[in-house]
Amino acid sequence: MNPTGVLARGLNGKIVGGFTVDSLVLPASMEVVWGLEDGVYPVLREVKSGQVVAIVSLGLLPDAKGFRIETAFSNWVNSKYCRPDESGNPVYVNRSAHEVIEPDRSRWDIGRMRWLLSKQGVPVEFGFSKNAGGFCCNAFAYKLCVSLQSIPNPPPFLFVHVPCTPECVSGIPDWDKSKLLIPQDQLERGFRAIVECLR
Repeated sequence: MNPTGVLARGLNGKIVGGFTVDSLVLPASMEVVWGLEDGVYPVLREVKSGQVVAIVSLGLLPDAKGFRIETAFSNWVNSKYCRPDESGNPVYVNRSAHEVIEPDRSRWDIGRMRWLLSKQGVPVEFGFSKNAGGFCCNAFAYKLCVSLQSIPNPPPFLFVHVPCTPECVSGIPDWDKSKLLIPQDQLERGFRAIVECLR
């Protein structure tokens, strides 16, 4: 059970920070980028409707020590979670392999966001991550950033990796107990804090 999906479904249609949440739950596989489940298309369809104020994407990262703000996405897939034919390839073959895109964060008050997260008791990693990994989170975010470049005045995009919840790992007998687990309600408090920091 992916807790980010649980959160997305629970908040869909609700008002958060004065905005209506329109959730999209994507599979945690490379199908989100290359397959029939390409998650970028429904996001772009919503963006082109003119109704999207901002895009917040949450991804699960078992090694995260709190909410981790990702600031760079690479045109490269390399992960033990990929099939052998998927790993070691660019997301877009017609763009430079290993090209890095850093989305504009100027519409997000990151300092206030970190303060609010801490105030809400939500663990947060200080500093910015420039490595979103080599799996579907990075690939989706990279592809979305490329697509948003062709849209005039695109909405701001923020990608945040979050730790697992106890429910998420309850069926994993060899789970590394040294890794941080956070309750599901902290995910929701964290998401609400993020939305409040849109400028």
